[in-house]
Amino acid sequence: AEYAHLLASTGQSAAEGIKQLARTVDALKRANGGDEPANQWGVLTRYGTDVANYGHLEEGLDALLRVSQLLADGGGSWRLGSVLVYEAEILVKLGRTAEADRLLDEAHQMLPTEGIARSKFERVIQITRFRLLLAEQRNVEAATLATKLSFDNVDIGVQISNGMTDRYLQAQLALALGSARRAQELAQQSLSIIEASSSRAYLAVAEQRFRLIAGKALRSLNQSAVAEPLLRQAVALGTSVYDPRRSPELADSYIALAQCLLDLNKRDEARSLFAKAHAIHATHRQLGDQYRKPLTILATRIAGIKVATAID
Repeated sequence: AEYAHLLASTGQSAAEGIKQLARTVDALKRANGGDEPANQWGVLTRYGTDVANYGHLEEGLDALLRVSQLLADGGGSWRLGSVLVYEAEILVKLGRTAEADRLLDEAHQMLPTEGIARSKFERVIQITRFRLLLAEQRNVEAATLATKLSFDNVDIGVQISNGMTDRYLQAQLALALGSARRAQELAQQSLSIIEASSSRAYLAVAEQRFRLIAGKALRSLNQSAVAEPLLRQAVALGTSVYDPRRSPELADSYIALAQCLLDLNKRDEARSLFAKAHAIHATHRQLGDQYRKPLTILATRIAGIKVATAID
């Protein structure tokens, strides 16, 4: 299960990792004693988080709900609290932010009493709340929380895994606040570290995210021609680290590239990318506005081009 999680979560071989985790879950169900909470919670938690990150949000949430039900009889343990945070992350992506907020409050009540474990768990809760604030476009509140989380103080070269997460959230916030140049700088700095790292193969998800942020930022700076190759790289990486049929993260990359191509008058390819993004969205009954709005804006722009072309 750990090896499969490594493959899925780092993007090194996401599809194979998901398959291996699914086989592990099935084997656990058949095993003697496999229905015991102690045997299920770790594997199902890995499966739920990884399959959701791959793009199967609803399936991931269902798996995590099974885990929280298994653990609920044991009272408010830190294990249950951590699962509630994972559930909240998915609910934010689905646009169910009120439910996510409630789960984060519940998880906070299950913090360890003291020590490093408490501070680490509390930070995980706060980072998920930060993502919720960004999804709801409560950017000023997100900026206040970012200050408390001290994103600037993480040495990305030393703490590469945690540092990449913090730097990505910092870049997202900069873009949301309209500081495109700062977002581009943060993304480019991170890409330079990734490209020089001996662990680059295990940083594919991070690389995809930073190429997307850098491309979006450059387009905001009216540098669409420079943004295009970065966004194409983000799409190419995205098809390997996410499910090409269901991932809203990949759809977001399609949308960003399509907008860039429209800037450059490459309309046919932009329409094709719009169709791909629309098809992905159609596989989800619910998605947050952070995904839906960009697709709607792109659809409106494409429709406007069709009307203008017809008039001409």
